[in-house]
Amino acid sequence: MGHALTTMASLHDGIPVPEFDVRIPWLISERELFEFIPRAAFNVTYPGWPQLRFTLLGVNGEFAFNFVTHYRRKLLEVRMRNDDEATFHDTFCESAECLRRRLGDPNSIDMPNSYHLRWDDGRVSVDNHVDTPDHPVLPGLGLISHTLSVFARFGLTLGRVEAASGANARVRDLLASLPGVRVMWVQPSSDFVRFGLSVSDQRLLARLVHLGCAINMPLVAEVDWSCQSLYSHEDPECIRYDLRVPVSPEDGPNDGLGLVEQLLTEWVQQRAPE
Repeated sequence: MGHALTTMASLHDGIPVPEFDVRIPWLISERELFEFIPRAAFNVTYPGWPQLRFTLLGVNGEFAFNFVTHYRRKLLEVRMRNDDEATFHDTFCESAECLRRRLGDPNSIDMPNSYHLRWDDGRVSVDNHVDTPDHPVLPGLGLISHTLSVFARFGLTLGRVEAASGANARVRDLLASLPGVRVMWVQPSSDFVRFGLSVSDQRLLARLVHLGCAINMPLVAEVDWSCQSLYSHEDPECIRYDLRVPVSPEDGPNDGLGLVEQLLTEWVQQRAPE
């Protein structure tokens, strides 16, 4: 187990690429990636997803570097995908064997018969799974696929928190002060500020839903953005609640964020919920 923990911890600082004798740090830009490894070594088929064949955690394959998920287009994930329905079983089993040798038994999801293994230390996750449709596969759509993903969970959270400022930060801090609430992301845009929440207290969740509906800002059920399993498992720990607060340049102190901040301040001062 000690070796397994050391191997997971070694991913905190980035992705080792032994074929080029380098470690690629998380949260770099796509341009910076090519300073570590020449651009000519990559297959750049899709913007934001340069692909490189190398060995990761004992698994050799063509891995794509994900610069799309992060709102500032920073590196958050390295992913290998096999869409061949004739070989997905073999690639899943072969990669699962390599991962178990290096990481030990999965500490989050260990369901090999359902094609899903997941290791997660709160900072980085390693997810090995097969997506299978609940309906018949249509020819040519490649709906069955095997994916191996290494995801920097901390980078996604940091990216969202960095984006918060002013009223965004005050609302974030008020939400985070509520018992049983963790703020997983803050994502501002021209129309909304989205506060992604993990809520462990059901009574507090009920009160948040009532508050959101009262001011016409209902909570939207989501899954954590680092979850790679889509519809293939039922882990309640992945559920997030997305409070979407509308904003506009004309907003005054009693609109949008100002109203939410006022109501949350009153709530916190009353030490709610009981």
